[in-house]
Amino acid sequence: MEFIIGTAALIAIVWASVLYRTGGLFLGLLALLLVGTVFGQPFYRLEVGPLPVTFDRIILAGLILAYLLEWRFGRIRFKRLNRADGAFLAFLATLVISTFLHDWTVLDSRPLSQLLFWFLAPSLVYWIARDLPFGPRELAWLRGTLVGLACYLALTGMAEVHGQWWAVFPRYISSPEGLFFGRARGPFLNPMACGFFMSVGFFIAIDRWFQATRNSRLGWTLAIGLIGLGIYYTLTRSVWMGAGLGSLLVVGVSLPRRLRVPVFGGTLILGLAVLVTQWDRLVSFKRDVNLSAAETAESVKFRPILARIAWNMFQDRPFFGHGYGQYGVAHQTYLSDKTTELPLEKARKYSQHNTFLALLTETGLIGMGLYLITLTLWTAEAWRLWRRRGWSPDGRLGLLFLAIMAGFFANAMFHDMSSTLMTNFLLFFMAGLTSGISRTGTPVDA
Repeated sequence: MEFIIGTAALIAIVWASVLYRTGGLFLGLLALLLVGTVFGQPFYRLEVGPLPVTFDRIILAGLILAYLLEWRFGRIRFKRLNRADGAFLAFLATLVISTFLHDWTVLDSRPLSQLLFWFLAPSLVYWIARDLPFGPRELAWLRGTLVGLACYLALTGMAEVHGQWWAVFPRYISSPEGLFFGRARGPFLNPMACGFFMSVGFFIAIDRWFQATRNSRLGWTLAIGLIGLGIYYTLTRSVWMGAGLGSLLVVGVSLPRRLRVPVFGGTLILGLAVLVTQWDRLVSFKRDVNLSAAETAESVKFRPILARIAWNMFQDRPFFGHGYGQYGVAHQTYLSDKTTELPLEKARKYSQHNTFLALLTETGLIGMGLYLITLTLWTAEAWRLWRRRGWSPDGRLGLLFLAIMAGFFANAMFHDMSSTLMTNFLLFFMAGLTSGISRTGTPVDA
């Protein structure tokens, strides 16, 4: 085992050196996304002390060291903090304080693990990305990597749903253990995370289709179709909504003005027609191998139960919450509420299925409020970037982040997206790039 680990470490060092000399920290961040997605914790983890070692964590440690060296020798500079950075720092500080003011050792130190791997580690990606120089080469690498990753996830998801396990890699995806088996879960083992990553590639492919020449549009059309099928095979309604909202935004601003009203109107009419005629099928359909159509419909009725528990918890501690990472323990005392006919006891084994309610119960209005302010300020930066620089490549990056936020909010209203593998890494990475570019005076040339 030591020989295998040593060999893998040597190979990683060699490839890291090549990446660093070729594209510096930017390619390192893209490598972190790829490795964390395909070869993350479910693929391999080495139990060393209190914190398991995984490939993506090794890369992140190397990126931090490289960033500090680049800053020390003056090759990059730490950009001045703005309002979004201040709100983000305040939010992270709130999480840290909330964690350590409560018993962070409960549930095998789950609060501490959540703090480290759901927010603090991904936030490092944000701080690195915001300070990096960004030009045409980086833009091309970003687009190619995220679209390529989305195509891989789409092919893997289609193979999962159709039981073509020979085409599925990594192999652990084919294990029927765990949740969501039978849907496009990808290496995340989670259709929401898989769908979110595919949606980002979907938005880029749609945007590139409008910019492409006639000869290259066929390739982008095939990519859009492939990724669209992958998104469908997640069999997850929030993923469909997020992909639809984000793509509608990209298409809407890319179309000539004379076509926008007919396209938006036609889309709205078509969407309403689908809801009216297919509502029962949308609510109840078989999607997991071990889940019936009736149980799928029951999942819709489950949300009000979780919302009622969150409301009761919020009323008791509205400002500071019950402590970050404490929901698994704290919500147990709210299951015997006799003032409602909802069967709250059903939620005993479940976490909150809403990103914002999860923060509200654990960190109160202060934590959730700072999180919403941070997301709002990032979105405002992207909007200003799009409005100021229009059809330039960095203006397009602002548009892409707006689409990403539309997709993220659609999923976050029905799932705790912070808990899904690599989601915050991707979100914070794109936020860091957008925030960094929005405060520079020189547009990126194609």
